[in-house]
Amino acid sequence: MKKVLFHALLFVYATTFLNNSSVTAQESDYNKWSLELKGGMHKPVAPFADGYYVDTPDFWQGSFGLRYMFNNYVGIRGEFGYNNFQGGENSMEFESDYYRASLQGVMNFGNLLRFSEWTNTFGLLVHAGAGYSVNSPKNPIEFDSGDQMLHLVFGVSPQIRLGNRVALTTDFSFLTHGFQGNS
Repeated sequence: MKKVLFHALLFVYATTFLNNSSVTAQESDYNKWSLELKGGMHKPVAPFADGYYVDTPDFWQGSFGLRYMFNNYVGIRGEFGYNNFQGGENSMEFESDYYRASLQGVMNFGNLLRFSEWTNTFGLLVHAGAGYSVNSPKNPIEFDSGDQMLHLVFGVSPQIRLGNRVALTTDFSFLTHGFQGNS
């Protein structure tokens, strides 16, 4: 994964900074700032504990983010999200609220792969980063401070451009947690 990321960043550097004349002409053609509002579903890939499962898919997820693109290829985004997990069929009863905040690097693979040569409608963003999460069980027990964790996130966001300033996107993100423990 590190080699792939290194080569992708090297390609972005070479494309952006070594071919500077074409970049300056293109830089006015993109929005540097983007506000992201999301709602949707989530699917935990493993039970929370023996006997505790959620429905597949579960629809209590929302997030918002702010993205800044340094150029047509790379940017940074901050994201805040919320999930509500409830016991599904064949599960013991439980409910938990999950909050997360992360900082991520963004690569515009639509521009890297030159989608504009064949369409102005579709785009593709890839993002990865790290953040802080809190899982707060509400039922059958309640933790005041929740279970605090660090997480890594990787995602792919296909886009359909609806206008100069509006795009419809979907996001497939994968999170993994570490340093989990009650505090």
